[in-house]
Amino acid sequence: MIRRLNVIKYVIVDLSLAPGFINTKYECFRPTPYEPLHNKKLVSLLLLLERKRMLDNEDKRSLSYRHAISAIKAYPRDIRSSKEAAKIIGVGQKMAEKIRVFLQTGTIDEAEELRTDEHFRTMSLFNKVWGVGVTTAKIWWDMGYRTLQEVLDNAKLTATVKLGIQLFPDFNEP
Repeated sequence: MIRRLNVIKYVIVDLSLAPGFINTKYECFRPTPYEPLHNKKLVSLLLLLERKRMLDNEDKRSLSYRHAISAIKAYPRDIRSSKEAAKIIGVGQKMAEKIRVFLQTGTIDEAEELRTDEHFRTMSLFNKVWGVGVTTAKIWWDMGYRTLQEVLDNAKLTATVKLGIQLFPDFNEP
């Protein structure tokens, strides 16, 4: 089997990848849908892991997940193997290993555990409030708050954050 690689202005065309896929590190060169057309469950699990890294202040790891998720969302067919995934620019060896596990089991255990983790869900909720970052969300968690109503009733809030909590249902609508 002969594999031919063509290099065209920052874009590598690898004929073993899906036809028509623009395999580039420059995400702006690659059309990426808001909702993935393929690999939906994989993307949803990776988004949970990316959010966890972001909430843990692991900025570089979170960014790596975002790059991989963007590339996978743009991929025009279901990923068939971890070797295929590893050829996609933005998907590194660690991510390819997670994809291998996903393809074998249909899930990623760490992501599934996050769905029921009270700390993760609460921190995510707090962080979605307008004007609240990871640090403030952690302070609220450490103070024992578990709902936005508890925060609203008990915490000392700036006018911006108070308004962000009051308008949270509206701001959280897509």
